[in-house]
Amino acid sequence: MQRGVSVKKNLFLFIAFACITNCFAQGYYFRFPPVHHRFNAGATFSFFSKAPHVINNIRPLIGYTASYSAEIEVLDYASLMIGVSYISQGTQFHGYYAAPGHTYKFDGTFAYTHRLRYQVAQLPIGIKFNFNAEADNSFTPYGLLGMGFSYVLSARTTISDSTGARLYKGNADLTNENSVFIKGLNSFAQAGLGIQKNNRDNGRAIFLEFVYKYDVSRLHYAGYQNSNRINFRNSNVSAIVGLKF
Repeated sequence: MQRGVSVKKNLFLFIAFACITNCFAQGYYFRFPPVHHRFNAGATFSFFSKAPHVINNIRPLIGYTASYSAEIEVLDYASLMIGVSYISQGTQFHGYYAAPGHTYKFDGTFAYTHRLRYQVAQLPIGIKFNFNAEADNSFTPYGLLGMGFSYVLSARTTISDSTGARLYKGNADLTNENSVFIKGLNSFAQAGLGIQKNNRDNGRAIFLEFVYKYDVSRLHYAGYQNSNRINFRNSNVSAIVGLKF
């Protein structure tokens, strides 16, 4: 019985070896596509939807971003992009403030200034499609399309009254109105355009790109100890420079 099993095992290994050898001989063997590494950083400009009944004079604060992406060549003119990003964003607006243990009757004066900054970790996934062949051109314009997931790491706010007196400065309660998969996880869509200067000798490049991201879920800002209940939607544009290896 054991001899029969051994014969079948050896026959299977022989057939498998013969198939693999034949595939290599005809050039049909699997090759993992080339992978390039992209490191970049830049400035981020955020846009927040206005909730006219509870805030006004909303304006963005300039933030910054840094990220790493693996660029996997799946077609001659297209690559799969998978990476991780860190974004610091901010906004300032006039609104109301209910001190802890107190109630607030909103009178429409927008007497309090909120200066909010927060940090987000993102997992972007997308496609980069070139408009010409990198190996044959010194410059390659390209487009980006994709989606991803984000998570608010931390948030801080400064709240002042109409005289400029600071009422609170510290951690803020900022969450997503709706989550995907797990609590606190948001999703976003992204699109962008870029151009890269190719080094055709070694495949490296430097690049400049502009990326727009749109959050699917609104953010919920509760201020300090539920001093506020404000939902606003965020999108942002980043101007990025980076290196490709």
